[in-house]
Amino acid sequence: MKNSLYHVDREKLILDHLPLVKLTLNRLSHALPPHIDKDDLLEAGIVGLIEAANRFDPSHGSNFASFAKARIRGAIVDELRSQDWVPRSLRKKAKEVEDLYVRLESKLGRLPTDEEMADALGISEGEYSKLMGDMNFVSIYSLEELSEILFDQERDLLESIPDTEHRDPFEEAEIADKVRILAEALGELDERERLVLTLYYYEELTISEIGKVLGRAKSTVSEIHTKALLKLKARLKSKLGKSVDTPSS
Repeated sequence: MKNSLYHVDREKLILDHLPLVKLTLNRLSHALPPHIDKDDLLEAGIVGLIEAANRFDPSHGSNFASFAKARIRGAIVDELRSQDWVPRSLRKKAKEVEDLYVRLESKLGRLPTDEEMADALGISEGEYSKLMGDMNFVSIYSLEELSEILFDQERDLLESIPDTEHRDPFEEAEIADKVRILAEALGELDERERLVLTLYYYEELTISEIGKVLGRAKSTVSEIHTKALLKLKARLKSKLGKSVDTPSS
């Protein structure tokens, strides 16, 4: 009887939270080219929701919706990775830009300006701005990459708030220290970049909705979002002493 009741509760969790799948996909759609099949991504998101319901333990005191969003997003991103939809040339350019950003940040002792980045790349500021727009397609993976930089493993950044009842004190202290480092890195972004990240990741607005709030074009908001994540990755690597690989030719 207990198993049957659990099954009913699990099924209700899935049915009640199905709208989260479409909502999550909609929030990622700004970084997707037109040829991507949204139905495949929707199916992957539903699988993520089912897995979340299977793994959810209410005794940990966590909120199922937050837990499910992370699993749904992860499942959609995994499906995108399996499709290998980002052109290799763009991935290579994004890696080159990210590594250059880290090197300049280390050399200057501060985040480099757009002018300094464009100069180091040998392009104009206008071309650099366009490159940031092109890299928007790569930024869809950035939340997962930030987690890997912080925790040296695949772990969801949004699930890393310390659970004092169920976590080892040493692990809790380590996570608290890395959350502090992340907060410091966020504090070094400019106000506009922090606002876009806050509206996107915490208020859960779409890029289009943020554009309306700020009175900016969707493409401009996407560019700000990409730059902010680029700066965060560079700053975290610097603060955590991560090595930077030399881009392959």
